[in-house]
Amino acid sequence: MAADVFVAARRISASNAGPILMEFQRNVFLKTELATIIAAGINGKLPA
Repeated sequence: MAADVFVAARRISASNAGPILMEFQRNVFLKTELATIIAAGINGKLPA
């Protein structure tokens, strides 16, 4: 599902909404990374 979102984002980025969409894409990526780090910390697998 996430892959579909990124494919759609790449298609729309050619239009005027490109900059807005890239910002949205970046925010989603950062939130995903943060969630991964938090989950790793909860599981005690956070890399030093």
